[in-house]
Amino acid sequence: MAGIYIQLYQSVFGHRKTRRMARRLKMPCVHVAGHLAAIWCWAMDKTADGFLPEITEGALEEAAEWEGKPGALVSAMKDAGYLDVDKASGVIVIHDWQEYAGKLIQRRAKDKARKQAERAEKADEKADAPNESNVIAIKENDEIPRVSGGCPQDSCGFRKNPAESEQIKLNERVSKDTLLADSADSAVATLDLAVEDEYPADFTKAYTLYRVKEKKQVASKSWGKLKAPQKALLVKAIVHMNDFLDEFPSALPYAPQAGTFFNGAWQDYVNGVPASVRARAEENMRRGGQAHGDAVTPHTPAAPLTKEEAEQATYSDAETKLRQERYLQEQQRRAERLAKAGER
Repeated sequence: MAGIYIQLYQSVFGHRKTRRMARRLKMPCVHVAGHLAAIWCWAMDKTADGFLPEITEGALEEAAEWEGKPGALVSAMKDAGYLDVDKASGVIVIHDWQEYAGKLIQRRAKDKARKQAERAEKADEKADAPNESNVIAIKENDEIPRVSGGCPQDSCGFRKNPAESEQIKLNERVSKDTLLADSADSAVATLDLAVEDEYPADFTKAYTLYRVKEKKQVASKSWGKLKAPQKALLVKAIVHMNDFLDEFPSALPYAPQAGTFFNGAWQDYVNGVPASVRARAEENMRRGGQAHGDAVTPHTPAAPLTKEEAEQATYSDAETKLRQERYLQEQQRRAERLAKAGER
């Protein structure tokens, strides 16, 4: 179908899922992204919700033009998170299919509204058209009454004005076009309003605060699964992420997308940015400064949390507590490395 397209994010070539597939398949990330794009384009005509109940793994790899070991591509996509398996039915599901097919769904809604308006207009015109059986036929030899000016009279005895007839036809065409445009605009406005209303107010505030605004629907679903204490910790993690991005603006392209951050990545940022992320940002800044001949001011790390301070934090579940302990250990190891470097 001409004009149909999917959303292909610019980060797909370097995304962590793509890199994970590339390592497993032992091929460049750009080749992996090509196979993914082929599957997403192929799925446009196969599924509306991402479920592929009658599609085998072989058919899926054939759509991706995979020429490697059979089953390897699908297995890597499942492992990376590009494919899911429905627990109830065991059917393969394309992950976050709404993100890629959302534009198509909206376009089809517009086309449906437009076609319905056209059919309604044609039905009205057909109902208003005169019945040919009621038209009186004029015989060839019948005399047509005339008035001054030589114009024949119509059935009501008035002279026909060609200019007036053309104006009436023009008004009818304008009314038809206006009706079609209003119907389509109304359908689109209703669709947009429904999309906006599905997001809670507290989520909208948190999503607005986060800077990498991608995969909003995924982020909204993840937000709805959290309890109030977890939501408070997530907002706290967003504040830490924003402070980090203020300090290292060049790290913005590498920050997690909103869908990823709200889906669990926020737990790594509750007590601040992880030491590994900060160290990578500092290294990138140092390399950039050397490349441009600028002096690099070393970052002074904040004092690491003590074990007692970490235990006083409120944890929503065991997973969050484990992440906090790992973060504390990373901070302590980093402080030791910096101390040793200072002694030298």
